[in-house]
Amino acid sequence: NTVYVLTITNNFKRGFHLVGWIVLVVFLAHFIAHTALVFWNPGVSLSSHPDCEGIRSSYCMECEIYRPNSTVHCTYCNVCIAQYDHHCIFLGKCIGGVTEKFFNVFSVTVCTLMIWCFCELPFLLAKSDSETDVQ
Repeated sequence: NTVYVLTITNNFKRGFHLVGWIVLVVFLAHFIAHTALVFWNPGVSLSSHPDCEGIRSSYCMECEIYRPNSTVHCTYCNVCIAQYDHHCIFLGKCIGGVTEKFFNVFSVTVCTLMIWCFCELPFLLAKSDSETDVQ
């Protein structure tokens, strides 16, 4: 009986150790994606694009530049963003073609870490209750 209990305990510890490494990797991916979103230029167009004075372009009245059709003026940042997706209120920045992949990684890792925290919370509360019962 003792050997069987020790085997279950060792397998549980090994599985918990694996979950810890997975959470660490997800957290590092989250940190890298967040850092890239904060510091990278999302694709700000500061001057007229040389090929945009033709048919497939538009003129931005606020920035006073010609821009490709995929470029949109963000009213929050007051700049034109190439391949504009949206303005993220949580980051306070625009998400464009350059930063869209990082934003997808950021969103998935935030959701993954939140789900892990909510799944881990009952175990942590049960552990703290058992420690107070022993004392």
